[in-house]
Amino acid sequence: MSTLMYASLAPFFSELSEDLNTSTPALGQVVTARLLLSAGLALMAGPIADRYGYRRLITMGLLALAVTFLGVSVTQSYLMLLLTSLPGGIAGGVLSGLPLAMAANSFAGDSRLKAISYTVAALSSSAIVGIPALTTASAYIGWRGAFLASGIVALGCAVFVRWALPADAGRTDGTRITVRAIVAAYKPLLADRTIMRLYGSTFLRSIGWLGFLTYLGAFLADEVDFSTAQIGLVYMIGGTGYFAGSLMAGRRQVTTSIGTVAAGMTFLTGLMVALAIGASSIPWLVVVGICGVTLTSSIAWVMFTTLLTSTTPAGQGTTMSLNSTVVSLGSAAGGIVGGVLIAASGYALLGAGLSIALICSAILIVTGAERVARRRED
Repeated sequence: MSTLMYASLAPFFSELSEDLNTSTPALGQVVTARLLLSAGLALMAGPIADRYGYRRLITMGLLALAVTFLGVSVTQSYLMLLLTSLPGGIAGGVLSGLPLAMAANSFAGDSRLKAISYTVAALSSSAIVGIPALTTASAYIGWRGAFLASGIVALGCAVFVRWALPADAGRTDGTRITVRAIVAAYKPLLADRTIMRLYGSTFLRSIGWLGFLTYLGAFLADEVDFSTAQIGLVYMIGGTGYFAGSLMAGRRQVTTSIGTVAAGMTFLTGLMVALAIGASSIPWLVVVGICGVTLTSSIAWVMFTTLLTSTTPAGQGTTMSLNSTVVSLGSAAGGIVGGVLIAASGYALLGAGLSIALICSAILIVTGAERVARRRED
């Protein structure tokens, strides 16, 4: 559900632009606004979760997500759509990092790698199930009805998570958390140059990977001439690749270092983005490129997250929430840069720019992993 909030608008950009009398780049900025708000709120969610537990915050995030979807279903203007970013920011700030933090905090070693891989695999369900369901439903009940149904499902998920997750165990003497305590929780991360290098990699990866996702639906509609139903199918195929890659990353024995695998897969993701957008005149090759993007990106993310959570000097909630903030900022930058590149010279320039960002991300992972290795040797 957490990734569905960001991905759900893109397949309907063409319909939204007509009904709300706006443009595709402007709709991309709605996603950007959600990401920026998520970035700020995630900084609060991490230390609070490390201190008080996960269940209440994740449940609250799902309720905010329900409000976001219900708001989209009744929007009558671009401004109303933009205002759905407020509850969306709460949902994104909570749901983007805490599930991964909970997985990392509950396990160690190979079990942590597997737990993270399962959690990352779950992220792909929005593409495998959510997006195809939305696009199929929209053919019968329209895009408003599809988002209304999504809001109802999110409410059901909030009830389920409240029931399914273990109760939050008090970790303090009952004192309230303060702004000073939240700031102090991040000091070990900000003082660690290796960790900051890895966060820099996250920022660049987010520009490339999520910038690609932001405009993928519009690209498939405008340049490849796919219908809404075909776009939903492509999302499902790509999501299946993400799901498979995530599980592969958790189950295989890694003979080389985790950092090397993360860097190599991120580099390949950059090449696949260039292929997918550059082959717009060959639809089947576009789909192959998208599958390559999702497969390599999922493996890279599992390995990178495991590297980050195994290296951090801070709490897992704080670590992953800061990482989520960096993801949101990078994704917002990707949305802004992507809109500028499309307006300046079309989708070809978009593909080139996003690919360069991913390749630079891979370089930072390599140098960061080398620092981690030297630290462990010392």
